[in-house]
Amino acid sequence: MLIECLSFDGYLEAGNRATDRCTSTEEGYEAWERFHNSLVAILETQGTVSGSPSEEDFYHSGDWFDTYVDGFSIFNAKLLDPKLLSKLQNCILEHDPGARVEFCGIADPVYGLEILITSEGVYANWSNMSADKCRDALAHLGVDF
Repeated sequence: MLIECLSFDGYLEAGNRATDRCTSTEEGYEAWERFHNSLVAILETQGTVSGSPSEEDFYHSGDWFDTYVDGFSIFNAKLLDPKLLSKLQNCILEHDPGARVEFCGIADPVYGLEILITSEGVYANWSNMSADKCRDALAHLGVDF
């Protein structure tokens, strides 16, 4: 699974492209809850998902704001496993081509790392880093491009 490192503007653009691909007319909390539960089931195969920021692997605040958008905070590099990323991308494809999930690093060694998974790809941006510096930082974490 290739992770493409992008500038901040490129990262935002990738998210906007995902939104433009949305085909579902289903809206509301129930549709989001099915999407969210599918993502959680996949994440739980690799770590712990928590509803409180307790330094678990994946944290979700419980908030939702859009039917096919979800997000988690991460505390480590477990997310960067290619098989996990592929499963998450397949989950997105099963729900809607415009769905997306974002992960935000809130502790070392991933503090400031943002990962966006869409039907098009997996994208990374690291706060205050160029795309090249982001790629170097991911390589330091063991990500094989």
